[in-house]
Amino acid sequence: MRPSEYVTYRRISEAKLLLLHSNTPIAKIGMKCGFPDPRYFSTVFKHHEGMSPMEYRKNIGKKCSNILQHNI
Repeated sequence: MRPSEYVTYRRISEAKLLLLHSNTPIAKIGMKCGFPDPRYFSTVFKHHEGMSPMEYRKNIGKKCSNILQHNI
């Protein structure tokens, strides 16, 4: 993995955590993770995760909630 790929991987990983564990607007999450342009953040995120940040927050967050509720 090239250094630039690693940096992007780490940025997306951080964004995923923030998307699931905060109500911070997606554009602010992108900026916080080093993507000053929201459209570029969405494009890169979708390339890595196969869905937009909004879809990730809705779909993965819902699955996590269901798993947690089921295990309680």
